[in-house]
Amino acid sequence: MKTVSIHDAKSNLSKYIAEVKQGQVIYIGPRGKAQVRLIVEQPPKPKRKFGALKGKISAKSLNYDKHSDPEWQQMVDDMYNKPLL
Repeated sequence: MKTVSIHDAKSNLSKYIAEVKQGQVIYIGPRGKAQVRLIVEQPPKPKRKFGALKGKISAKSLNYDKHSDPEWQQMVDDMYNKPLL
């Protein structure tokens, strides 16, 4: 942990950014009294889009119509012929 003054931080900002990228924790404040912490910003994770494959995958596209398991075939037939709820 390193604490630097605002004047020093303005003068050596690129140096302190490089140190923070390497894992050093740096606090900045007037006359060396910590008020602000310099950190590396992590890019936000993209939000998940539910239903992105809706209409693109079906039992027919996966070739499940000609499955040899009779229980599976019954489920596929139910999916095509009966309401789900």
